[in-house]
Amino acid sequence: MTQLLVIDDDEVLGRSIASYLERRGFSCHRAIDARSGLILFQREQPALTIVDYKLGRECGLDVLCQIRQENPEAQVVIMTGHGDIAVAVAAMKIGARDFLTKPAPLSSIAMMASELVGNPFSTTEQATGAGRILGRSSEAIALRQSIKKLAAASNVEKPPHVLISGEPGLAKAKIAAALREEGPRRHAAFVVSDCVSLLSGDEEDDCAHGLWRSLLERAEGGTLLLKNISVLDGAAQAGLLNALESGLADNVWILATTNEARTPLANSSAFNRDLQYRIQIGWIDVPALRERSDDIMPLAAVLARGVARKHGFHKPRFTPKARAKLVAHDWPGNTMELQNCIRRAVLSAGDRRIDSGDIHYLAEGPASRQTAPDLDLKRIERSALKSALQHTGGNVSKAADLLGITRDTLRYRISKFDLSREQG
Repeated sequence: MTQLLVIDDDEVLGRSIASYLERRGFSCHRAIDARSGLILFQREQPALTIVDYKLGRECGLDVLCQIRQENPEAQVVIMTGHGDIAVAVAAMKIGARDFLTKPAPLSSIAMMASELVGNPFSTTEQATGAGRILGRSSEAIALRQSIKKLAAASNVEKPPHVLISGEPGLAKAKIAAALREEGPRRHAAFVVSDCVSLLSGDEEDDCAHGLWRSLLERAEGGTLLLKNISVLDGAAQAGLLNALESGLADNVWILATTNEARTPLANSSAFNRDLQYRIQIGWIDVPALRERSDDIMPLAAVLARGVARKHGFHKPRFTPKARAKLVAHDWPGNTMELQNCIRRAVLSAGDRRIDSGDIHYLAEGPASRQTAPDLDLKRIERSALKSALQHTGGNVSKAADLLGITRDTLRYRISKFDLSREQG
């Protein structure tokens, strides 16, 4: 069996992770501190090592460094606290294969392990239903669950209509397709209409009613997807509401999308509240990509494989610097921006590994995480070591207490940065 190693000072969590992975066919070893973890790594040479960033008074990044010195090809995943994106970026630069944000669902950890040891996600061309939604974050898992629940509820007369909201670039039409494919209406009609192209307020009421009647009759027994519903003007809204109230949509499942997130349509005084109450019975608010950083690398890997296969390239791989650059970005354009970026990177790299120089963004937003001033972890760490040693007159024990780490860890870091007590 494939051997994994979990290094986490939380014994309960470490035991839970190991047990869960073993039930899924892995052989898993556990360690509760850096020293025993490194001994196990040297002895077992696991295919994947999962290391918590905070190991009591020790740092998981030091463990990562020592593992990489032992075996530069070792696959290591760092578990970080929520919001510790700077730590994740630093880990990627050192050579971490990926990262997980705690508290990570056990299913997410198993999914990641399967990806990294030889069972990668399939590409989206073959996926249907909830399987279209890639990612291992808790948000991605919740999204797949919501799709399954709402799809199951559509097998009735007057099915609960669903509003899919979220920022631009989140492929909300794909989520609508997943809803339809997951439910009992998957083989019935699927009519898609972009509300941008529908009637303006200058049209006659009977003409507006006739348009909605035509759309709903075509979708009878199946699904009608209304993209960008928030742009409908008053006449078009009134026509749709009238069609709903008259019973024309009793056997049509209406899915609608809007680029307004969190409180969709609530800030629009022009949108008919009665219509909103009928459309927004089911509601999926798609989280932005920056809110689920755990999904960036799985999505990037799948997108890169798809592009490489299309152009006849070998299976693409990302360098540590490339992974760090992808994770550090805020992705204001969400998954569509990521798709654009990865396509460009694969074409730039060809058959070689994708490096940071192959990754270009169309616009570097001012909020981009990669420009954060605290990401130069080596400089900060070296400065902290020197300050502690200066303050204690070169006393390793006192300096270690001041930094909140063990003496062994401090000695390792002094050697790592080629410092001496006198230099301190």
